[in-house]
Amino acid sequence: MHDTKTNSAVNGDQAGIGAFGMDAFGGGMFGGAFGDAAGEASGASGGRAGGRTLAGRIHAELRRRIMSGAIGAGERLVVDRLAAEFATSITPIREALRLLERDALIEVRPHCGATVCLPTPQRFRELHQVRGALEPLAMSQACEHLTPADIDELSRTIDIGRSVLAEPDHADDPEAMQRWIGADTAFHMLIWRRSGNGLLERMLGQLMDMIRLHRELYFVCTQRIARSVDEHQAIVDALRAGDAPAATARMTDHMQSFIPLG
Repeated sequence: MHDTKTNSAVNGDQAGIGAFGMDAFGGGMFGGAFGDAAGEASGASGGRAGGRTLAGRIHAELRRRIMSGAIGAGERLVVDRLAAEFATSITPIREALRLLERDALIEVRPHCGATVCLPTPQRFRELHQVRGALEPLAMSQACEHLTPADIDELSRTIDIGRSVLAEPDHADDPEAMQRWIGADTAFHMLIWRRSGNGLLERMLGQLMDMIRLHRELYFVCTQRIARSVDEHQAIVDALRAGDAPAATARMTDHMQSFIPLG
């Protein structure tokens, strides 16, 4: 370690470029913590604005709506309605849907069209199994690059978790839960970034997007937060001690605690 709103995408109740809204380039329920985990889109048509094609901007907006729950699991995305809403032809819409399918956020079936992926317990378990293999790798690689300032930042996210736990009725407070989710996300994203492995970072970001689709199966409770805070602290303690193998082992333990039984 170094020292140094109503779902207009489906209902078609908006039109024109205004349908992109304020968060067209990322954001959603986690405040843009993940950004575009799958990378910039390479749309087939529509020209570029701000460095992103029209198809890419539509992809980002639909992705934001899916991640925020504005477009629900199992909901259909109708090409003609989307084209009307975004005031464009069907070509960039189809390209945007292709990108969402690449992100594993929707399924496209012949004669059925595109639908947002439905969460299942088996899928949830599989996603966590894959994440459990990748996060320790990111931790191991990040140990070579994390600075004392980075470790302090990891500690600050733990402090946020403790402050949430100290709040009365925090489990019933959506804002408190969002603060914890944001802090937990920031903890892991910093480790991903410091891995120095761009592909690994993108893969973990995409995995987290897919896990978020399973929010009904991902019940954030006091016991889970407290356990995560303790597990994060164990990782930070190992990092402060300069013990990379221990930090990696603690990350492995942390990931294993998330894998559902059965």
